[in-house]
Amino acid sequence: MIDAMLSGAAGRRNPLLIAITTAGVERRGVWWEILEEWRQDPSAYVYWHAARDSDDIEDRAVWRAANPASWITMERLEKLFRTLPRTSFERYHLNRAPTTSMAMRAFSWKEWRGCQEPPLIKPEEPCVVTVDGANKGDCFAIVVDRRDEEGTHHVESYIYDEPPPDTGYYDLMEIEEFLSSLWQTRNVVRMACDPNRLLLLMQRLEREHGIPVEEFNQTNTHMCPASATLRELVRTGRVRAGRGDSLRDHILNAVEMPREPIGWRIGKGDRADKIDGAIALAMAVFLAEAEVDAGPSFAATAGIRTITSG
Repeated sequence: MIDAMLSGAAGRRNPLLIAITTAGVERRGVWWEILEEWRQDPSAYVYWHAARDSDDIEDRAVWRAANPASWITMERLEKLFRTLPRTSFERYHLNRAPTTSMAMRAFSWKEWRGCQEPPLIKPEEPCVVTVDGANKGDCFAIVVDRRDEEGTHHVESYIYDEPPPDTGYYDLMEIEEFLSSLWQTRNVVRMACDPNRLLLLMQRLEREHGIPVEEFNQTNTHMCPASATLRELVRTGRVRAGRGDSLRDHILNAVEMPREPIGWRIGKGDRADKIDGAIALAMAVFLAEAEVDAGPSFAATAGIRTITSG
């Protein structure tokens, strides 16, 4: 289109072509090439108002400098920073194409460092339990989450990082017994698993222990809002997860995977990265928030149902 308009302008006296764009998702392609070309063209005027590469994406002064319009409030920018993927905030509100792969990280160390206060969960307090993993390879993660009256999430995580080397399989009977003990010793109001890989475990929990386990399908419809919920809670310091290394590593391994038009979801930056703890935590905070907001009706409206053993 640019080529066609420039060619058409040849037949006009004193032609003027105006192009308006936002920074792209990466530093290549039409927008990047034209921007660099026109910066060197004496017949072109380029006004590009953006954060510099050396500017910190978390620096509020950088936000203000990149958004000089008086009607763009800092309150609005704060809200957008908490809810948008970092790459989207960088593009749309700093007008800067992502600079490094770290921009794709869903959570920064600085953000998670503010979530390392020890959790406070008493056995009688209502909580949710979520499970993510597979019986072979990968990891297995169990998260217990209590949302207090102030909206802070108190999190206990139990992460199996390596299956037994002799078999390569996790002992699902052991995990089943552990989940049963949580059900018996805690006030668990909801327990949820991804049925794609843990259907047999879910059926056994209901059949052998009488535990109604909900399906939490890890589709974009579920994981995008769950990821966004966890993002806002972490950025506002409303998670208390202690100083466990495994959950921290899983959180910091998580990257943003755009899923337009729904938003984004937690994913792996590398196939070897372990993120099951981050996924289980996203599931847990989403259910805990939904439990407060909508009560039992949430299971029906969100497409999450109790698994049957038939």
